[in-house]
Formats: sequence, C-alpha cells, structure tokens
Amino acid sequence: MKIIISESKTMKLKEHGETNTPIFYDKSQIIKEYLKNMTLKDLQKLWKTNDNLTKLNYDRLHAEEHELTPSLLAYEGLQFQYMNANNFKKDEWEYLDKHLIIISGFYGILKPTDGVTYHRLELQSKISIKDKKNLYEYWREDIESLLKGNIILNLASNEYSKIIKNLPMINCTFSVKENDKIKTKATDAKMLRGMMINFIAKNKIKEVERIKDFRSLSYSFSEELSSENNYIFIKN
Repeated sequence: MKIIISESKTMKLKEHGETNTPIFYDKSQIIKEYLKNMTLKDLQKLWKTNDNLTKLNYDRLHAEEHELTPSLLAYEGLQFQYMNANNFKKDEWEYLDKHLIIISGFYGILKPTDGVTYHRLELQSKISIKDKKNLYEYWREDIESLLKGNIILNLASNEYSKIIKNLPMINCTFSVKENDKIKTKATDAKMLRGMMINFIAKNKIKEVERIKDFRSLSYSFSEELSSENNYIFIKN
C-alpha cells in the first residue's frame, strides 16, 4: 500500500539527523534553475505572495543549499501539525518511509526522510518546463511509474491527487451532513488527514480496509455512503 498526501506551502527547517536524497532530485534542480531565471515580479505573480513573502522566498531560492530537513518535519500545514511526526518512534518512521508519499510541485515526490530545503511551488502553478506545458505533465509519468502495482490510498487534496490519471485509487472523504446534503469542511479534512496518517503509522496498517476503524473529531466510517474505491467518514 502507498499513501499519498499533499505538501504544504508553509515550511520550517530544523536539524534532525540524516536525510536521504529525493528520488527525482535531478529533475527538481531543472525547475530550480528555471525559477532562478525568473524576475522578482514574475515570481510574485507565480507564487501569489505579498512583497515581503516574495522577497523572502526569492532570497531562499538564490541561497546556497545547506541544512536539510526530513520532508515530514519540514512542512507545517495543518495536516502535518496533526500528524504529530515529532513523536513518531523509529519503527513508525521506518513504516512511513516505505508507505507514505508526499506529492510536491518542486520535488515530484518525497519520502518522509528525504531531505528538503525551503521551496515554494504548488503543483497547479502555471509554468512550462522544457516541452511540458505544466507541472502535471512534467511529473505525471514519473509518479505513476513509481506507484504502479500498489494499492493507493488517496489522502491528498484534489489539486494534487489529480496528477494520477491512469491508476486506480481509494479515496478518503471526511464529510458532514447539513440540511440533507453532504459537505466537506476543508479545515476538518486537513486535520483528519494528518490524524489518519498518525493512526496508520501507530498501527502499521498493511491492509487498506483496516483504516475503516479510524475515528476522530466525531468522524467515523460510513458503510452506507462508502463504496469500494471511496471511503467516506461522516461526522456524527
């Protein structure tokens, strides 16, 4: 089983032992050189950032690479906060390094112990690299090739999971019932994805059906609403 999640825009680097080299590192450096050749104004438009944040990320882009942080600890979005990776034990790190994949606009894919530096590039960013009209085309073949033959549990956002077009996935949805309609609350979904990763790591789950036992924030699996490739967790 391979579990896919999305990167986050917010990051904080910290020293944490040894790291590995991302599998598509060479392709990420092609992107880096492309970005370094862009003007500050063009990067601001690409990143959709204010002046201060644009200058900060511009300086990071042009800085020498030095300290590397395991990807699972570098990202600071809600999903990663609620994953609570700082408290994972050695065997839980080893489990996740075999099963968890972070999809990244800059690196393509990352394993939890892959070392990263500061970067800002969402997968849906509108840039063309070489003969690829966008980052989906740039990374799709590599990502699908790596995941092919595995059961894929999708805990990524729509913007990131749609890079996989040709492989079957089991999607997880966290929803609430309001006025007889089923809706997803984005904040809850981000927190619950992180909590589910924690649950999976703690239990070292190998059979995807076992995630149906996950319960948190009053959400639990709905047999009635779910299907073979869509697991729906409803708030009670």
